[in-house]
Amino acid sequence: MTIQVLTVSVATDASGDYTTTLPSGGGVLRQVRYVVDPTSPLDAGADITLVEDTTGVNLLTMANIGASSFTRLPRKFVANPADGVESTTNVEALAVHQSLTFTVAQGGDTLVGKFYVYIEE
Repeated sequence: MTIQVLTVSVATDASGDYTTTLPSGGGVLRQVRYVVDPTSPLDAGADITLVEDTTGVNLLTMANIGASSFTRLPRKFVANPADGVESTTNVEALAVHQSLTFTVAQGGDTLVGKFYVYIEE
């Protein structure tokens, strides 16, 4: 078991937007960590998304991320194999099969932040 840490050094444009593609050899998404920049942090109203490129599967969406560092453990509800109905209590980590697109919207004019995406290979 190896943990791949993908580092995303965000620097928004004048519109407050940022997009990048992250390579991934596949695995399981374990966590996403945001570290606030001490001098020019992203706007508290920033929105982030993490999506698989080819399938478009949404792995993480957060609106108005706030002004503090955080760690998120993205999970999905497990469906019952007998009827396909999602459980409201059982969750599992998300599988990642291809490259990812990481997007920041409304992050503020030319502001910065750092995100770490942890994938277990």
